[in-house]
Amino acid sequence: MTPVKIKLLAGIAVLILLIGSNWGYRTYQEVGRLKQQLHHNMNIWVSMQWFAFGQFDYALAGALSASSVAKRQAYLEDANQQASYLAQYTSYGAAAVPSLHSLSGNTSSFWGESSRYLEYAGSEKMTALKPSQLDNLQLMRQYASKMRPYMKELFDIANKTQYKSDSSEQVEQIVSNLGQEISILPAIGRNDKGFNDFWYSKYPYRIRKAGIVFEDEKKFTGAELARRAKTFMGDLWSKTSGQTIRSIGGGGDNLFGEVPSFAAHDDKQALSSPYIVDVTKIGGHILRVRFDKLNGEKHDEPLGELDKDKAILLAKEWIDRWGEEPLELYETKDEYTNLRLTFIPIRENIQMVQQKVYIVIDRKKGRLLELDATNYFIYYKQDDPLKPKLSPEEAAAKVNDLLEISGPPALQVRDGDLVYAIPVKGIEHVTHLYINAIYGNEEGFAFAW
Repeated sequence: MTPVKIKLLAGIAVLILLIGSNWGYRTYQEVGRLKQQLHHNMNIWVSMQWFAFGQFDYALAGALSASSVAKRQAYLEDANQQASYLAQYTSYGAAAVPSLHSLSGNTSSFWGESSRYLEYAGSEKMTALKPSQLDNLQLMRQYASKMRPYMKELFDIANKTQYKSDSSEQVEQIVSNLGQEISILPAIGRNDKGFNDFWYSKYPYRIRKAGIVFEDEKKFTGAELARRAKTFMGDLWSKTSGQTIRSIGGGGDNLFGEVPSFAAHDDKQALSSPYIVDVTKIGGHILRVRFDKLNGEKHDEPLGELDKDKAILLAKEWIDRWGEEPLELYETKDEYTNLRLTFIPIRENIQMVQQKVYIVIDRKKGRLLELDATNYFIYYKQDDPLKPKLSPEEAAAKVNDLLEISGPPALQVRDGDLVYAIPVKGIEHVTHLYINAIYGNEEGFAFAW
């Protein structure tokens, strides 16, 4: 080989090394930036919740100790405003922090239930609160007293100078412990006739029958549920010698009844798949599928890194496999290396936004992390109004002058309300305004970070 060729090859090698080093450095910078963003999002969300629970508890204490009706009403209104605000925006900050997903759902439900009950309690001008109202305000304080210490722990982690590698594990453990603490507390307003009558008088179609969502359906045995879980998973539960599908516990509540969890085991009774399936004992419905991280890496069979289009296709395969009814992709959201997808049913050309099924795909590994149909089944048998009384033009006329309508109104069912979702622009981050299609009142807006 001539000296010229040697110099040429050496130059090419140096160039490749420089390009590789530059790419590696840029990748390192990007990973660092994403970790910083994750830390930042968690910091904001936890700080907001920690502060809000303290202020909320303060307002409730004021309402309970007030010596005049006017003072009590002021404290109840203050608590209601906080709960109403947090009910709308709790999910936003947590959406970008995977370890906070389940906690976000719990806290969002708490704020929503509290807001609805406080609106009822604040509507009455009696000299003293009813016993049932006292009980429910005390119950809210119980929730707050259990939530706040855990939020303080998360707050301390989020405010470290650096989000360390073990921080995610600490967060997941705190979230798990908190979930167990609050799971034993009853729903706010449950069996309170005055509360139910109040909301029925405002929105007759909102009230669901008391009891289990699936109460009129067949009750399955454990063996039958195991077979349903096995049929659902099919070849996704890897074939191993002597494989059996057995319950590994589970949970339940007054809405769904018992919900056993099933997993695949090998002939040594060890878990042989990372996937756990939750099936309702009444009705035999697939409620959730989740990837068990502790067992996952050992038995995982990922597809490999996926681009966004392939991740969407994988999510649609899972939705088709789930198969309660045809669903349409409603929205997607990037979450670090994951993609969160929301699917909803379309009935009579109306988007049933409240009946969401969530899918989370790990794009880096190419695998499902979660399928959650809880929201879908909460509204499973609710009789929603599908006939609007307002025309799209009448709804659009209610948009204020600071907003410009940027698209045609679309009918949706959100939280039991038939609304027109009106695309708008003109105010930063506000993307849609929701106008009740029956009563004409505003039902909120969409806020995009």
